[in-house]
Amino acid sequence: MRLPDAELSRAVLIGTATYPVDSGFTPLPSVTRNLEGLAAALRSRAGIADVTVVVDPVDARDFRNALRSAISEAEDVLLFYYAGHGVAVHDDLGLTHIRSESDAPGYTSVRYRDLRADIEASHAAIKVVVLDCCHSGKAYGAQYLAGNDRDVFADLTEISGAFVLTATDAISKFAAEVGPNGYTALTGALLEVLESGYPSADEFLTLNTVYTLLRRRLRAGNHPTPKSRGTNSAAQLALARNPQWTGPAADIKRIAWRADTAAAIQLPHAASCTFLLVPASVAGSGAEAFEFLVSQRGQPLDSHAEVILAGLEGWNSVVNERGRPDLALWIYSAGQAIRAVAPDVSTARAACDMMATVADGMGYSIFDAFSQSPLVAETVRLNVEVNIGDEFALNSATRQEIRMWVPNLAALAETPFLILSRPGDGMTYIQTYRIAADYYALEIQHGSTDEHYETELDNPDDIVELMLDWIGSDFTRINELTWSKSEI
Repeated sequence: MRLPDAELSRAVLIGTATYPVDSGFTPLPSVTRNLEGLAAALRSRAGIADVTVVVDPVDARDFRNALRSAISEAEDVLLFYYAGHGVAVHDDLGLTHIRSESDAPGYTSVRYRDLRADIEASHAAIKVVVLDCCHSGKAYGAQYLAGNDRDVFADLTEISGAFVLTATDAISKFAAEVGPNGYTALTGALLEVLESGYPSADEFLTLNTVYTLLRRRLRAGNHPTPKSRGTNSAAQLALARNPQWTGPAADIKRIAWRADTAAAIQLPHAASCTFLLVPASVAGSGAEAFEFLVSQRGQPLDSHAEVILAGLEGWNSVVNERGRPDLALWIYSAGQAIRAVAPDVSTARAACDMMATVADGMGYSIFDAFSQSPLVAETVRLNVEVNIGDEFALNSATRQEIRMWVPNLAALAETPFLILSRPGDGMTYIQTYRIAADYYALEIQHGSTDEHYETELDNPDDIVELMLDWIGSDFTRINELTWSKSEI
């Protein structure tokens, strides 16, 4: 994952906002705003120094000349963006300029296949194409987007190191003209993603990540779903640093997440409310851990214990901020030992899992004060990336957490979905969301949007077990279900 090389990359943004009255096309004033906003974002967020902006190209020659120098100069990243009307030209897509005519699209538009050939000639390591073509049959009385979108994508992705993003998919032919803040829907959402990012331990917003976030934002706003295709090398290019990157604070984010979860839903009970955290080497039972705690009285706090204590205090801070002081822990610490008491058994399970996260890597064990062995808390975290409603992201999860999340999605996120993806591969994932009170969709994608399948189930426990099977690459039960292939 990396940003474009500032000096060796080029971006060309072309948009047609103005159309003569007799052209058959409606003017698109939002296109001008698109160009201004995206140019600023590419310079400030992606760090591309050379960004060429062309508003209202006069004709095909003017259109393609704008690309010519960038194609020859770009060595790292070549990014081409177009906003305006698209027209159907047999099995091709035509991009319009101010002299284009709706009744003669083949003669008066720039053929996408010609642009593809131009882009393919570039020696740039990565080529990125964004097509924000605005179409609306109701508004303009004609279907302007080429019918065979699959061919358009297939052609471009034959280029080595290419990534293409378009405002519409192969099913939805019309892109929304105006979205939030006067931008078109796709570009407006793109700028929002680059500006706001999302809570994650990922430092960069890669093209894969940007596409995933765009798709969810646009679907939530009832806009057409965008489409993307690309090679893995191109998809890992970053367009910006993630403004909500958690960095080293990722564990503290997990603490906040578990505190929020405890405040939102009823959790499974734990054995007791009192927990002891001590170095793993000093105790083998709760009684020994308690003896060690007593021995530490009056001792200055160890540096490892300080980190764990900060995590527990972070929990208390979060639940107090959320108006749930009844969930706060009572904490005593000395030397290398910490005792934490949960207010009642209904929240002890969440507190235990949180403490396991904080103690992880510190060489500490967690004991139930009344047990004879280390607490059976799930400290083994599954190697999977987690996204819950675009409101929280984790780089791992326990089986218990997944069992808790699935039936409680509506309480955990405004948009109740759970996505588990392979680390570093946002195009391979399993996803579930609630269709109705007791009805769930389950979706699986294998590496690309061409391999996306879905089914429906009415038992959240079944969803959980299938997701755990998928994480473990056990497809026996998954293959027994009836799946339908879908376009996304």
